[in-house]
Amino acid sequence: MEELRLEVREFRDLTRWRWVLTAGTGSFVVDHEVRLDPGCWQYGAFADLRGYLRWHVPPDRRRAEEVRIVSEVGAWIGSSVLGAVPAALARARHPVTVRVVAPKAPTVAEALLFRPLELAHAGGEPLAVQDVTLIMQAGSDDVGADGAPVSDRLLGLFSLPEGGKSLNLRRERDSLVTLINEIAATGKAADVRVLQYGVTRDRLRDTREEAEAWDVIHVSGHGTPGELLLETAAGKPDRVPAAELADLLDLARERVKLVTVTAC
Repeated sequence: MEELRLEVREFRDLTRWRWVLTAGTGSFVVDHEVRLDPGCWQYGAFADLRGYLRWHVPPDRRRAEEVRIVSEVGAWIGSSVLGAVPAALARARHPVTVRVVAPKAPTVAEALLFRPLELAHAGGEPLAVQDVTLIMQAGSDDVGADGAPVSDRLLGLFSLPEGGKSLNLRRERDSLVTLINEIAATGKAADVRVLQYGVTRDRLRDTREEAEAWDVIHVSGHGTPGELLLETAAGKPDRVPAAELADLLDLARERVKLVTVTAC
């Protein structure tokens, strides 16, 4: 699986920074200077999409209005926030994983990791349905808040197949990342990765084999007694029995200390 790196550089505030997209070899792919208008409605929705929908969607037209707003925000994110990046991702060999990296200082830059970047349009469709998976990361690859090598790593997997009932995975994901970052801010060498959308068996296999390995793995999504719903490459439900899930996680056994699964 190809992995790219999308890094926040030259950050000034949440309206001005530069994206730099590089390949796994470190070679430059594309960049984009971000200049956002905080007065436009799309900016407010980008900052808090769930809250924006709650306050601006009339109950009697909820479904149609939510679809319209999310689509328009996705198109705006693609053009104004990411610029040439979505087109470059669409041209990459799929499936593709993109590690989105924001600096820990200034801390406000980390807010970009909680924005709905996966809704960005490329060719009129969100990245989330084009086999593009975003992994959010605060700070550099190998050091904690005190500059020491990271020693404790948590992997969060959030699966929501197409057609499934909506889960508040974004809030859970954000809470998890915030918690680990707060721990890291105390000087402990802790790091967290999250994988949301496109959580297939193949992606889980690839992610568990990352060189640094994982100490804690948290899996969240839909399920039934004895099985968990992951996703197929087409975004459809993939029923994974408990025994097969254990096999998928087996390569992590030499380092992993805890696996948690939450499913309704």
